[in-house]
Amino acid sequence: MKGFFYGLIVFLLITVIVYGKFHYDQKIADTVNNSLSSNTVQNEASEGEVAANEETLDETLEGAEEVFAEKMRSTVGEGEPLTIVVAGSSVINDQEEESFPALLLKDLQEKYQTDQIKMEVVDFKDQTSLDVLDNEEANQIAALEPDVFIFAPLVLNDDGLVSMDDTLYSMNDIVQTVEKENPDVATYIQPPQPVYENTYYVDRIEQLQNETASNDVTYINHWESWPEAGDEAMDIYFEGSEPTLEGHKRWADHLFTFFTNQPLDE
Repeated sequence: MKGFFYGLIVFLLITVIVYGKFHYDQKIADTVNNSLSSNTVQNEASEGEVAANEETLDETLEGAEEVFAEKMRSTVGEGEPLTIVVAGSSVINDQEEESFPALLLKDLQEKYQTDQIKMEVVDFKDQTSLDVLDNEEANQIAALEPDVFIFAPLVLNDDGLVSMDDTLYSMNDIVQTVEKENPDVATYIQPPQPVYENTYYVDRIEQLQNETASNDVTYINHWESWPEAGDEAMDIYFEGSEPTLEGHKRWADHLFTFFTNQPLDE
């Protein structure tokens, strides 16, 4: 009789253990299924949001400069930041938050309704092209990993100090260094600010433009947007050879129109 009760107790214990294990496994399976279902819904929502953002971005990029538009699609359109690096002499930063790089950044962010456009400014101050070359400062630009690189070679800093051949050699070395480390970067060359009364300087700018064209690099000729030499309006945009706040606004407006193919007031 005792053996019967012992057997019954063992049987009941095994039954409870088996049932408990089955119930536990079922709860785990239900939890996993619910989690997978929730993740699927979230992923579908995220994919839908990305697709909607890409469609909106494509609409706002219509007519934009082709290479810039492609960079925007492959970065901002994919949820990644677009890094623009602007390099040049001290003039690019002399109005601080009102200098043309900062103004351009603000305008582009507003145009495309995103804070995923970033701006880095590399100010070579009063160095000549040979100083920058000797100091290997191109590596500083390359390390910023630009998607878009806008470079104003130091033609004015070099005036009377460095031959134009050396200025162009330095420009090409900087571009090649940045592109070697960042093969997908979009490079643009722009001249420094205009100084019309210096005919030697104007000739050097023409050589810069010709060299850029021969290297198949895009040249942004913002000089087209400035008043002609001798125009009284130049006093609004320049103090001596340095752009005023209004001059920086004009410079930024030209760059904005170049990249978006739209005047700033549209």
